[in-house]
Amino acid sequence: MARAAFDSDAKLGMPVLNEYNFIHWKQRLIACLDYKHILEALDPQPTGSSEEALAKISAWKRMNSEARHIILSGLRDEQLSLINSTDDASQILRDIERVYGESSINCFRNLVCKLTRLRMNSKEEFTEHINKFTEIIQRIDLTPKAFDEDTKIAFLLSSLGPRFSAFDYFNEFFDEVGSEIEIADGNIVKAKGAGSMSLKCNINNECIENTISRVLYVPELSCNLISVSTLDKKGFQITFGNEECKVTKNGKVFAQAKLINGVYELDLSENQSAKVAHSSQKDEADLDLWHRRLGHRDTNVILDLQKRDLVRGLQVKQSNKAPAKCISCITEKAVKPSFPRCAEQRSNKVLDIVHTDICGPMNVPSLGKNRYILIFLDDFSRFCVVYFLKEKSETVDKLQEYIDMVKNKFQRAPAVLMSDNGGEHC
Repeated sequence: MARAAFDSDAKLGMPVLNEYNFIHWKQRLIACLDYKHILEALDPQPTGSSEEALAKISAWKRMNSEARHIILSGLRDEQLSLINSTDDASQILRDIERVYGESSINCFRNLVCKLTRLRMNSKEEFTEHINKFTEIIQRIDLTPKAFDEDTKIAFLLSSLGPRFSAFDYFNEFFDEVGSEIEIADGNIVKAKGAGSMSLKCNINNECIENTISRVLYVPELSCNLISVSTLDKKGFQITFGNEECKVTKNGKVFAQAKLINGVYELDLSENQSAKVAHSSQKDEADLDLWHRRLGHRDTNVILDLQKRDLVRGLQVKQSNKAPAKCISCITEKAVKPSFPRCAEQRSNKVLDIVHTDICGPMNVPSLGKNRYILIFLDDFSRFCVVYFLKEKSETVDKLQEYIDMVKNKFQRAPAVLMSDNGGEHC
């Protein structure tokens, strides 16, 4: 019977309260108290001196004690300091609600921090992310400082991640079915949507905002492009000259672009984050960088690949300097001499050869204030003795101690003492 009661309490154990789960934590608490028929513990203590009143007071105290135990089991140690009194379960709950309740300023701050950190990861479904976002927003709406709709939209867009960054630029957006675009390499890509967007262009040191309609959203494209033929069909005049391009209509300049690395790039205002055709720029790098990018390939092979135009996008920056020596290639191609299969001199019995070495000083001394380690290793038996030294000057005493010990144990002294000639014993 006692084991059954213990298992029942374990199943009803409260989750630990944190800065974000107060609503669900309180719901579970109420359900737990109701299940154990002690929900009346949250009511004021009965009063009276009659026999019936005293019985109610006794029952309330029993329920209050059990309710206090359940509530406190759902708190961390540092949260206990927030409670003014641990005698009354209802007072404990009010103290908790004062700090973590939806009306508290702490709750608002914690929710805003959680909303700011919310990011949709690559493996997460869109609906799952929206549910998380909606839950936080609904809780913020219960606080005195609820957000307006524009702020909510801004938080949502910032939480979606790079996969949805294109939607930041659309004024309106709708699904597009059937639109296909043939790109330069002959492949066909499909548009996933369309809409209108605003471009803020710099024209003669003045910011001019233009609205572009029928902008296709094509996720497969790595850059933003404007079709010259489409502008021409809409009555715009496009003129090229002096490494500049101007888009005009009825004598008014709507946009201008400059030739940068073989691509005409629109001159946009600083707060216009989209960079048209930015990723179409040539990626020129010196030969040393291409050598590392291509897995430390031979530099002559890389130059041959560029000469024969066998790798798309391979642009080696022209330089009169000879390629630098690659330390990684030299190290990996170096060959160490083979280790001998057996040593020239091997011991035939115990203490013929004893190897010794000293390690230290250690940066952190041991509990015994030692900073050096002295090792003696018998070559034949591999019998090892280790001494801890405070100073290197103790080596001679420890050596004599070792000799006395092996004489007593093996009835002979070491014949040869070998070290690495590192000078540690000096």
